[in-house]
Parts: sequence; structure tokens; C-alpha cells
Amino acid sequence: MKKLVFVMAIISLFLIAACAQQPSVVQPVQEAEGPEIIVQSQAISNNMVTIEDVNIDKPGYVVIHKVVDNAPGAVIGNSALLNGEAHDVEVKVSGYENEEELIAMLHYDDGDNVYGFPQDEDNPVTANGQVVMQKFSITSAESPTSMKVPAPGNEDVEEMVVAESEVVKIDMTAKKWEFEPGIVTVKEGDRVKLNIKSVDVTHGFSLPDFGVSENLAPGKTVTVEFTADKKGTFTFFCSVYCGSGHRDMKGTLVVE
Repeated sequence: MKKLVFVMAIISLFLIAACAQQPSVVQPVQEAEGPEIIVQSQAISNNMVTIEDVNIDKPGYVVIHKVVDNAPGAVIGNSALLNGEAHDVEVKVSGYENEEELIAMLHYDDGDNVYGFPQDEDNPVTANGQVVMQKFSITSAESPTSMKVPAPGNEDVEEMVVAESEVVKIDMTAKKWEFEPGIVTVKEGDRVKLNIKSVDVTHGFSLPDFGVSENLAPGKTVTVEFTADKKGTFTFFCSVYCGSGHRDMKGTLVVE
């Protein structure tokens, strides 16, 4: 009997030692979610679109693009600087009146806290080899260039629509490495038409704050149009590399 108890004790010691040598179970680490943007179909009111959810892993912006051939086109608005998760992000847009769809895209900031792609390196965000963006539909849009007022002499009749903006036409020349005029001044609400002609090589004209981006072939006049629907001072610049002075080819739009 004593011998049996001794054998059982030895077996128990071996079993305990074997269990102690088993590796502990490591719980899988859940990967953090990457950059993401979620936006629903919506009506545009007061020149604003709303982005439902945003997740960006370093400072950047939600940028609204037109849709051209089912791909991102000209920029018509960008958000304030974002970092991390955000909800119900509002983005002011312009030049959307004839659009049925738009694209919301994430762009990283290049460190200056000012959106300026493609002149600056505020490049689109990618995840798993794809640009982080989402197309969404515009269900209806209020025109930013008109307002409703009562019909004269009778406040009880239906309202009529009266245009409140003025069309401002400006001729501009693009050449190495300047725009003439270099400063353009208009009033808030004006509809602006810039007739721009390159006199030497191919240039570009980009005014991101108003969704303008055009190539300027030499010898041809290109007309760009936008509504100056916000006050401030805004930079326009050449968006096509044109030589050693390219980065200095800039101008200023003043909206009073």
C-alpha cells in the first residue's frame, strides 16, 4: 500500500511539472481601425454638406470633389483641420449647383495646417492601397446666388426669386512666373468669370477655396467661373509645373 501511494505521488509531480511547462494562451490583438469616411446622400442647405463619420490617423481634412468620369474632379470645399475620430463634420462647398453626385475624400495635412492640394503636399489618404473616399448623391440643393423676397405691394402672394449677385468679368494673363493681375478684388456674392490666357507654356490655375482647377494651354483663353460666396483673402496658384519659378507663381483673390 505504501508503495502504491509513493508511485501515485511521483505521477502527480510529473503531471504538475508538465502543466507548468505549457505556454500560456496569448489573446489575439485586435487591429486598430484605419482611416475611414462615411457620408450619406443628402440635400445641400446653406452651402454645407455633412460627413457622418470620419476617422483619420494623423492631421488632415475632409475634401469635397466634383465627380468627373466617375472619378474625383475639382475640389469645391474642405473641412477644418481634423485628427482622429469626428462626427457630423460640416464642409462648406461652392460650385455644386449642377452636380448630382460628389465625392468626400480624406487628405493628410503637410504640416502647415492649411489645405492647399495640389500646390502643397496635402495628399489623399490611402489604406490597403486604395484612396479613402466615398461618393454620395445630392438629393436637392439651394442656389447660393438667389434669395426669396415678397412680391412688391402684396405680402400675401407667393414669393418670387430675385438674383442677388453681379457677374464680374476679368481678363487675366498667365506667364512665367506670374498672373496679371496678381490681385483680384470682388464683393461677396458676385459671380466671377476669369478669362485666363497663357502666353508661353502650359500653366494651371487653381483656386481650391472655390473649387476651381483648370489647365491653361498656351495661346488659348480658358474661362473659369465661381461664386464668391465667402469673405476673406484666398490664394490662387499655378497647378502645372512650368519651370524653376513654378512655386512662386501665385496670386490673391480678395472677397469684400
